[in-house]
Amino acid sequence: MELRHLQHFVALAQEMHFSRAAERVSIVQSALSTSIAMLEEELGVRLFHRTTRQVRLTPAGEAFYEKAILTLSAARDARRSVASVRDLQSGSLVVGTVQTLPAFLDLPAILAAFHMAYPGIQVRLRQGNKLDMPAQLLAGELDLAITSMMDCPRRLQTRVLGDEPMVLVCAAGHEMARHKRIGFEALSRLDFVDFQPGWGTRPIIDSHWKDLAERRVVFEVSDLDTMLDLVRRGLGVAIVPRRNAAVADGSLAAVELIGAPIRWGMVLMHRKEEDAAVSAFLDLPGLEPATAQAT
Repeated sequence: MELRHLQHFVALAQEMHFSRAAERVSIVQSALSTSIAMLEEELGVRLFHRTTRQVRLTPAGEAFYEKAILTLSAARDARRSVASVRDLQSGSLVVGTVQTLPAFLDLPAILAAFHMAYPGIQVRLRQGNKLDMPAQLLAGELDLAITSMMDCPRRLQTRVLGDEPMVLVCAAGHEMARHKRIGFEALSRLDFVDFQPGWGTRPIIDSHWKDLAERRVVFEVSDLDTMLDLVRRGLGVAIVPRRNAAVADGSLAAVELIGAPIRWGMVLMHRKEEDAAVSAFLDLPGLEPATAQAT
């Protein structure tokens, strides 16, 4: 059963005249007769009493007419809804992020710009563990995810938003502050402040350290500000993206890591079969693909 068969049926039920109904739906009278016959054959009942002078609904036709009207109305609503989403007049966009984002990515400003451009799209923001985000994207629970660099399934597309080396950061008065460069072998005796396992840049660092001497992590935190405050007070050192180590008050010192550099990347992930809202979000200023920064 096709929608056009229902349209033909409703037109005939309302006009009660084959030639007028055929003209209304822009087909020839013989095509209308064939369409009605196919519908009756599929339903296994006669929908119209036909005589040479009159066309009228059978009891089955009267019952079917009510359902046909509702079905065509629902189809029109569905088309309007799809068109509305396509034209970004309505719909939703769910964005997942890690808890700590880099300073160069002003996500509140980006979300505000999207809302101003597309006020009919409801935007929802979810913070969570980056390891969960690929599965949430594939399941449709997220439309986009902004997270640190990671491997992702083939069905997901990634855009690199930032790529730079990571450095050792310590308090300005720490013994490490007098070095401009340092190798990893000299770090095993230091106390570290880092994110909780699985959070932020921790997986990158742990992966790099697995073939090196054991690292002593004495403070585990969930946000960058707390990490840097603990480092600033001399309670440990940390490894962070280079731009996070730059502070105006001179309370922190950055030391270049040599031997086996660690790089950090921030990526935006989404399903390859992106919809109109995702495409519009990707076009916003502030989300341009990054070029790698040299060490």
